[in-house]
Amino acid sequence: MGTHFRLRILLRQRRTHSHGADHIPQVMETVFAYLRHLRTSPFPADFYADQARIAALEETYNDRGEGYRLTNRLASNALYYPLELATRADLAWGDPDESAYRDLLDPLTPDNMLVTFQAKGVPSDRTEEIYESAYAYTETTGEAYDRLVNPPSIAGFALPAANPFLPEATPILTERPLPLIDEPGLKLFYADDVEFERPRSTLRFRFVLARSTATVETDLLLRFS
Repeated sequence: MGTHFRLRILLRQRRTHSHGADHIPQVMETVFAYLRHLRTSPFPADFYADQARIAALEETYNDRGEGYRLTNRLASNALYYPLELATRADLAWGDPDESAYRDLLDPLTPDNMLVTFQAKGVPSDRTEEIYESAYAYTETTGEAYDRLVNPPSIAGFALPAANPFLPEATPILTERPLPLIDEPGLKLFYADDVEFERPRSTLRFRFVLARSTATVETDLLLRFS
């Protein structure tokens, strides 16, 4: 059973700069420089804990969806995960595993990489058999390949620190009614909705013109004012 790691990079053109497509070798060198940075850096335990915390919050409070989308997601998860995990496989984070992290990084080397570049005007010398799409195939060798194996160091790389703004606990607050009116014969309280912050009632008004004032102008004013 095989697997693959996909990385997608969008190359854009800014008004005062050249097009990113003109710097593909530098982009690939930067990718491998960062992968080397990850290999030589400590395991990012704080970042892992933050992502696990965010996933737990999403699993608890996000709308799971319904109908076709929910069914399709669960069916897709069931193809790759045990049924007892299929309902939460895309949000569940287990304990941090540095060994698995290193095993993921180790195969990400130039000799295991296939790069595809898609853009208008790319030179081509071959035609795909089924769809007859034009394409070209080249292999990077020599000094260009060596620079991918040993990319230049980039001092600006840094692993993300712990996010100080993530809540440690998110208990549901109890309702705290506020007295608005307290007088003989009437006590009125107001309480915020602490569950979904949705209104508990909806008021709709419909204004119907009297026949004596019903004109094209007044009708348009009611519709668009």
